[in-house]
Formats: sequence, structure tokens, C-alpha cells
Amino acid sequence: MKAMNIPITVPHQAMCAYADKHGAVDPKYINESTIAAFCSEFQAWRIKNLQGRFHYKKSNAPIGATALTYEEGKPRRDIAQGRIGTKIAPGNS
Repeated sequence: MKAMNIPITVPHQAMCAYADKHGAVDPKYINESTIAAFCSEFQAWRIKNLQGRFHYKKSNAPIGATALTYEEGKPRRDIAQGRIGTKIAPGNS
């Protein structure tokens, strides 16, 4: 279930539990439309229940030089290509 970023075992276990409680699910209801509706409902649930739950703040850790910045945090003028990737794309420099 890549669309929902959950392991396939989770909905499988849920369907097995449902079948144990209510009986087997008719295979005609297991199709692409059903999966799309399930993904949509899951996404709505995730937004309703998780939105605003996580907050981030700037770390107080000391900032040092990196491959992309100088010690004070300013971007380096020149960066070795191997530090940022191996593909070259045309563009402005």
C-alpha cells in the first residue's frame, strides 16, 4: 500500500479480522475502486487525526561548516560536484 505508506500486512490483518467477525468478504468488492476509496478515506483520517500534532523548532546545536555552507551558515560559493550528485543538468550558475 505505497499510496498510504503502510505495510500491506496491516490492511490484510484488518480484512482477516473483519472476515472472522462478519464472514468472508465477497471478492466482487475487492477491486481497484475499493482500494482507491480506502486510500482516500485513510488519507482523510490521517489529515483529521494527525494534522497539527507534530511541531518542530530550531535546534540549539552549534552550527558548523558543511559541504554546502561555511561555518557561519552562509552557502559556499563553490561546491565539489561529488558532494551534491553525479548528474549534470544545464542551467544558470
